[in-house]
Amino acid sequence: MPPTDRARSDDALALHERRAVALLEALAAPGDVPPLRLDTHVSTVLVAAGLAYKLKRPVALPFVDLSALAVRRALCVGEVRLNRRLAPSLYLGVVPIEGPSDQPRPGPAWAVDDGTPEPAWAPGVELAVLMRRFEQSALWSHSVPAGLVSQDEARALGTTLGAFHRDRAARVLSSPHGTAAAFHARTLDNLETLAALRGVAGRDRLALLRRDAEARHARLAALRDARDRDGFVRDGHGDLHLGNIVTIDGVPVPFDCLEFDAALRIGDVADELAFATMDLHHAGRRDLGAALLDGWLQETGDVEAVALLDDGAAYRAAVRAKVAAFDAVRDPAGGGAARCDAYLRTAEAVAVRGPAVLVAMHGLSGSGKSVVSAVLAAELDAVRLRSDIERKRAAGLDATAREGARGALYAPAARDAVYARLAALARRLLGWGRSVVVDASFLDAAQRHAFAALADAAGASFAVVDVRAPVALLRARLAARAAAGTDASDADLVVLDAQLRAYRPPGDDEAARTMRWDATVAPTREAVAAAWRAHVEGRAA
Repeated sequence: MPPTDRARSDDALALHERRAVALLEALAAPGDVPPLRLDTHVSTVLVAAGLAYKLKRPVALPFVDLSALAVRRALCVGEVRLNRRLAPSLYLGVVPIEGPSDQPRPGPAWAVDDGTPEPAWAPGVELAVLMRRFEQSALWSHSVPAGLVSQDEARALGTTLGAFHRDRAARVLSSPHGTAAAFHARTLDNLETLAALRGVAGRDRLALLRRDAEARHARLAALRDARDRDGFVRDGHGDLHLGNIVTIDGVPVPFDCLEFDAALRIGDVADELAFATMDLHHAGRRDLGAALLDGWLQETGDVEAVALLDDGAAYRAAVRAKVAAFDAVRDPAGGGAARCDAYLRTAEAVAVRGPAVLVAMHGLSGSGKSVVSAVLAAELDAVRLRSDIERKRAAGLDATAREGARGALYAPAARDAVYARLAALARRLLGWGRSVVVDASFLDAAQRHAFAALADAAGASFAVVDVRAPVALLRARLAARAAAGTDASDADLVVLDAQLRAYRPPGDDEAARTMRWDATVAPTREAVAAAWRAHVEGRAA
């Protein structure tokens, strides 16, 4: 940078600092919680009186140049527009920061998408993104390591992301950013930057990561390009790590998407999902990543995305390692080197799994198979396939559409078609090395035997989870489910009576491969995991 430009940049940063210090003091309200300041590479966030004011820093970085006021203003407006796709209650608009730098004050807010034109901002006036305040402890970067995020909460985030990717993230057809070649180029560029930052210390590890990336590219390039042509490349969030997810009023909310570079935001939805699941794995909660994937798949049905998840996760882990490596250069004592090494270990481990297993749930309607299967799939890091969802998806229906359990969707031919679809999906997933939990009734022994043969052919182990409950409890659950109207199952008391007449539990020939679950016991993570361990140990004995 020429001396004149450096001086100008220093002056702008000094002005930004004076404004930030004075504004935080002005925003503090008597009796309120102490104000808070947070700084990132590109922003200064001032939190006071229930609100947060996010100012762009006048910096020129390798990945974004915020030197110009017009750029900073445009990015403030763009940040609100983009983030309202996923966090409308969190992003309130933009406000001008008026007055001299030593006596700044927020001006009238503009809601950005309220139908009014953008105001004519006064010359030289900075804008700030106006946000609702939230507790830093609610960030998943804090709450996940503390054990405060449940599998249900992770599954709810997956549902939110699935609906976003399906309905609101704009398709980018034939994008230069969505091809296999573009993804591979980004992967190699990232590894090369890491190699330059880490030097000899990281040479062997990064060489292995590059070799693995080359192998995945050769295997997955055709699928990536087909998905690019078919509309799975979207303008998404772009930066979905745990520090950009927060639980507000009990609801997980993704925020702070990448507003400054569309190329970093655009990509296959599978790679965006991989970012969040990778960071959960990095935090030691692979089960939460599996639960998030479960919610996303139930919403989208995009099973092919699973084939790309390890590729996307390895790339995103290396990106986080690169960010940490830059931090280490800037502040050698700040722990960046250790964070970099930790993310590189995650990049190496994302595809490391135990032998694949195929689980067939078994039980009468109302027994709680779906609840148990959800917990078990998360514990096994497995993909869950649900007959109730796939039946309606194949018919073009919403999961909660009420069709009645004695309609055409439940005729014998339709039932056989659903099991055939579940088998086809399970076969593909096992071929990608993923474990699978199939949530269906499996009341017919022939169905169970067919899936056992499928597992044997794929070299996977097989288990039946036999879920049982008293008939009175089954009836009560079905009545409650019908009243709520939110479950994908159409089964009712008439269906239950028919099942009871035809019910044949697993026989002696299936005993070694059957895990029994008493559905009167709450299917907590700990209880389901203990039952599974006991089953596996019993088979090994």
